[in-house]
Amino acid sequence: MAQPALASDWDSGILQSVVLARQRDFDGLFDGFTELKAVSYVTSVRLLLDFMENRGFSKVEMLVGENVTIQQFKDDLTHQERAVTERIAAHVESGALRILVPKRTVHSKFFLLRNDDLSRLIVTSANLSDTARRASSQVNYAWYLDVPSGHPMLVRAERDYQEHCEGASLFMGDLLQLLAKRQDLASGEVISIWLGTESSDPDLAEARAIVQDIVADAFTHLGDEERAVIHVELPKAADSRKQALKLLTPLGVDSRSGESRISPASVIRYVEEVHGVPILRVDVAKQEVLLGFRGEITRLDEQLGTPQEINEALSDFEAYIDTVDVGQTLDARCAKTSMFEAALYAMAAPFAHEQMKERRHRYGSVNRRGPRFLYIYGPAQNGKTTFLRYILKIITGPHVEPLAASRFNKANIRGVQVFGTSFPLMFDDMVTTTGKTYEDIIKSHWEIDWREESGYPQLIFTSNHLNLRDWAKSRLKRIDFDVHFVPTTQTQEHLATILDKPNLLYRWFARLYLERISQPGWMTDDEMGVARDAMLSLYRFAGRGVPNYFPHRPIEELYDSDLRTWQDVIRQRKAAVHRAGKETRITFSNDLQPPEVQEYRACLPQTVKARMIGKTLVIENPSYFHAWLDGSGKSRWWGRLFKR
Repeated sequence: MAQPALASDWDSGILQSVVLARQRDFDGLFDGFTELKAVSYVTSVRLLLDFMENRGFSKVEMLVGENVTIQQFKDDLTHQERAVTERIAAHVESGALRILVPKRTVHSKFFLLRNDDLSRLIVTSANLSDTARRASSQVNYAWYLDVPSGHPMLVRAERDYQEHCEGASLFMGDLLQLLAKRQDLASGEVISIWLGTESSDPDLAEARAIVQDIVADAFTHLGDEERAVIHVELPKAADSRKQALKLLTPLGVDSRSGESRISPASVIRYVEEVHGVPILRVDVAKQEVLLGFRGEITRLDEQLGTPQEINEALSDFEAYIDTVDVGQTLDARCAKTSMFEAALYAMAAPFAHEQMKERRHRYGSVNRRGPRFLYIYGPAQNGKTTFLRYILKIITGPHVEPLAASRFNKANIRGVQVFGTSFPLMFDDMVTTTGKTYEDIIKSHWEIDWREESGYPQLIFTSNHLNLRDWAKSRLKRIDFDVHFVPTTQTQEHLATILDKPNLLYRWFARLYLERISQPGWMTDDEMGVARDAMLSLYRFAGRGVPNYFPHRPIEELYDSDLRTWQDVIRQRKAAVHRAGKETRITFSNDLQPPEVQEYRACLPQTVKARMIGKTLVIENPSYFHAWLDGSGKSRWWGRLFKR
């Protein structure tokens, strides 16, 4: 059979090709055009917004491929500024932007471009992604054809494009329906409802939005918590009303009435009684931190006191840190530094939501992780529970108990999140950190569940267990309390005196923290940099010398907790190290249980390759292990304990 000859006009340069090896190669394909239809994998809806707002396109229609789902796009938008979603929705509503999601996987990649003069058809290996555009880590290839409107090849490509789009769903179509249905709400609230649902359940998200409005209203009545009245109007739609009543009936909302009245005090008491925490709200614009606690709203931050007052508060704070001296520890300075670092973290924890907002503003969806969670580790009788009680009292004034580990579940944490509090959730004596529940909550807390509109709580844990998975190590800031307290009448009386004495330190700390984060460029690689600066400012203002155990840098840069754990188990002769040829074998004593042995294995650096044989840990690259074990201290007393 004879092959058809290529038409002569193809030889005149109509069909062209380009190797996409630089960003200008990619961008040049789209320059000068105003309309786009395409089939391609798209990493973010924001890329399409860029075509419309920065590259001069008046119409964009995209069929997304490679298993991209509507939920993935929604999850991406939850980590963008709310204005991005509002702008995209406006373009979708006007018809200028159409994002189509197919029912099955599409691998095709081609683009149809148009301006007033001609059309361009591009067939390429490149996706519409930042990676392909930058061309710094990949090279792609494209054929393209410039023809006038009505050209047979263009007509064929348009027909092929429509065939690809058959059965596809319009992204944000449900949002447009919701906006039309809920015209009684501001568009931002409707978008919050839409983004806040993993399924099509806007009624529950709407109920949560009502609760947060109630809390915001309550906090406008400082000093009039009992007499002030908050008007609560229930949704008229049956499903929305039902969901709202689940959350609002315990607050005293009457299900038989379309409108109810409640007091700010009742809202505050309910959250504390049911969830065990106060409501704390940070307002950077107004430069204030408010606390709803025991039916009252108080302001936590205040202007600095006199140098003498601040000096006394710092002295009392140091007196608590110095209780390490009545305990048993091999390195008192390390123990005090660790305790001071943990205190700085806990005092900064109410501002974690503000830090998360700054992270999202700077990084967008490039890094979805939030501030690390604090994980305080140590055996029994080392002061972890007392520490939580002390730091809670420093923040609130009255005594507040930490949360029991049994409260650590998704239902309880989400129940707190509904009220928009930035008060940290401190869970004491966690038993397990390797289960699915712990993993789900830790991974989703900042990365998925966080919303920018209202306050959001940071999580703090104490535990006697050290078996952290690799995924947890990068999300937790671990601080070891390496001290043992023997309870005696004298030591307990001394501690009670410290805990019972009022201390205004946090009020001044919060004031300095607020002032710093209202300025540009406040966030650094040190998550606690602002907390360190605020505390050092208090020392300077008081004219008080900074103690030698103050953590000027992150604790992990000062002390290797995993290394100290291994040094300790060797010092106690609970592990014997044998060098044997190309391997090192570590035999653990019989009184250590398998979970304890696993904890020590989990403390090894990721560069150390190891396997377990019974209770013997075999190190397959001993040079890495011994370099780590020997390399951090001036005194290598543990080396004498090796059995060669």
